[in-house]
Amino acid sequence: MDKQEYREFLDEIKRSYYAKNYEQVAAYADELDFGKIKDPRILEMISDAYDNLGETDNAIDALVAAFARNKTSKQTAYKLGELCIKAGDLDGAVDYYESYRKLANNNSKALLLKYEIGKAGGVPAKELVKVLEAYNAKEQDEKWEYELARLYHETGQIQKCVETCDNIFLWYSGGEYVKKALELKFSHTPLSTEQQIRYEQMMQEFLDPSEMTRAAEPEVDEVARQLADEYLGGAEDYEKQMAKVEERKAVPDLRDDNAMTETARLEALRDTRVIPINEIMNELDSDGEVAPEEPVVPEEPAEPEEPAQEAVVEDAAAEEPVKEEPVVDLSQRTSGTITFEELRAMIKDGNRKQAQSGLFFTYKEPTEEEIAEEDAQKAARA
Repeated sequence: MDKQEYREFLDEIKRSYYAKNYEQVAAYADELDFGKIKDPRILEMISDAYDNLGETDNAIDALVAAFARNKTSKQTAYKLGELCIKAGDLDGAVDYYESYRKLANNNSKALLLKYEIGKAGGVPAKELVKVLEAYNAKEQDEKWEYELARLYHETGQIQKCVETCDNIFLWYSGGEYVKKALELKFSHTPLSTEQQIRYEQMMQEFLDPSEMTRAAEPEVDEVARQLADEYLGGAEDYEKQMAKVEERKAVPDLRDDNAMTETARLEALRDTRVIPINEIMNELDSDGEVAPEEPVVPEEPAEPEEPAQEAVVEDAAAEEPVKEEPVVDLSQRTSGTITFEELRAMIKDGNRKQAQSGLFFTYKEPTEEEIAEEDAQKAARA
């Protein structure tokens, strides 16, 4: 075939490989001479397709040609070592292990290839333990930590086996190897409460989706209750604590300016029962003993001022500038109600005085006499 047809042929190999049509890739590769393919990536695709089809010898041939094109590829050397182990060629695996170790500057992954070669060659488990201990000291990987725990189990090092299983559970949230580690630990000693709960959850996760039901969802609450038995003093205490939290969320704080608007605060105060101050003070003094409620004494309307005094007030207002109304100090009040003007001043002041005194006052509707008096005072100031 000419160059154009050859390029189109290689493009078909790429499309088939990315579509995971490995049979088609192998069919195209059977017609090619690997030594004439210059692109090592094409050869790596062909090798991977053969490997997925179980044709290990053809996979090695394609990858050897790729390695010949790129002698500095660490990944190719490592993969060739794995393929040689799979094909039973341990001498070839050792050669590629040495090549990888030199190319990768003796990194930790070389220990895994060394472990696989030793395992395939029948090296004693106690020697393999040393290799995995060296790897796990440098890297964190639940697969190889579980493999080390399994070797501890095989060599009778039960304490190390249990400790390794506990570390796997501690560092990894879940998955196949966490589940296996818990099962391995259980073969030697009982699981903790937390481990048992998590294992039961994982058993549900590993079930076929068609077998799972929505009834399993309340497990989260069950986990919380069982943990409460162990750490919080009981599931009943846990439920009470959660109920209190919800109650606190539902009740707005009247003293918090950010929690309520001025209008909402006024509405809340209108609906509040009038509680005399002396009743609250009696409750505080008696440590919880409720004092008898005393009737609220309404404020008497102020007597109208004499005309001569009004004239004096007008003259004084003309001579002196109008002063701002003082902030109402509710901590000094002895009455259980406040007027609308005092309520407005209290809100403008950010409720700080009210918060300091720790007492709540309720707005009292002004009487007709008080309204008339307030209008007269406004007219006098004007």
